[in-house]
Amino acid sequence: MSWLAATTTGFGLGLVSFGVLWLTVRQLLRGAQWKILMIASGLTRLSLVGLTFYALSREGPDKLLAGLAGLWLARCCLIRRLGGLPHGR
Repeated sequence: MSWLAATTTGFGLGLVSFGVLWLTVRQLLRGAQWKILMIASGLTRLSLVGLTFYALSREGPDKLLAGLAGLWLARCCLIRRLGGLPHGR
């Protein structure tokens, strides 16, 4: 696996993980069954992230760091796209 593949994997994982988190929070704001939703969402995201980074770690520490960089990049992109703190704060 190349650095580019590991970074792309991390980026895709970040889009899925943080996207599901965003959708979960939106559902919670609508008054959905919060206990079941939070537990299911959290366990699903944790399992997906854990398994992916375990697989990347078996490829070597450089691939693991590339995957983490991709995850962080996806987080930054989603914060810009979906909103975050207002500018200037």
